Amino acid sequence: AEVDAVAKLASDFTADLELVTVEDGEETARSLQLWQKGESKRMLKITAPARLKGVGLLNDGEVFHVYLPAFGKVRRVAGRDRGQRFFDSVFSQDDLARTQYAARFTPSLLPSDDAETWTLRLDPEDPDDEPHHHLVVVVQRADHLLRRIDCYDEEGGKPVRTLKADDFRVVGVLPLAFVVTAEEPQSGVRSTATLSNVQVDVGLEDSFFSKRQLERSP
Repeated sequence: AEVDAVAKLASDFTADLELVTVEDGEETARSLQLWQKGESKRMLKITAPARLKGVGLLNDGEVFHVYLPAFGKVRRVAGRDRGQRFFDSVFSQDDLARTQYAARFTPSLLPSDDAETWTLRLDPEDPDDEPHHHLVVVVQRADHLLRRIDCYDEEGGKPVRTLKADDFRVVGVLPLAFVVTAEEPQSGVRSTATLSNVQVDVGLEDSFFSKRQLERSP
């Protein structure tokens, strides 16, 4: 709950997001815009490259949706489908659009020797509606920001994806990780998401986070 509450320190924020993936020595880049209100609503849209412009993700607080301009319709994304890669990046749709943990997971504290962090195991409240078996997260005690997320697909297995947050800054009253790296340990593929042009308390309305807005070109 404390992790979720961080997002409420500001009423909303917007940002540009640069998403770079390195696979087999080749680099691909995606530029996105991000809007978030409180701890429950988030929208992202690709602005470049041109062939993907307008592709979007929406978390309206209850349901995840994806919009693909080539097909001209908004589609609901549920359960394990949210674990799919987002356009060749290591980040899943769930990684990019997820804003809450308390409503979706039951936490249990794991042993840790680090006095600056807590390590928690998060088990899904509804396993059939989650992309992973469980998560293990590292939370900074000072500001309750997530430092690391390990995603597991089975009990006793190894993480299938690891997210690491870095470059922590405070914009206005809102603490944020400006750089998040996602990696698949087995394949070695890595994606890095970098925030810029962050603005807080811009006055976003609840109605902004709608399927109609998702369909509009960025």
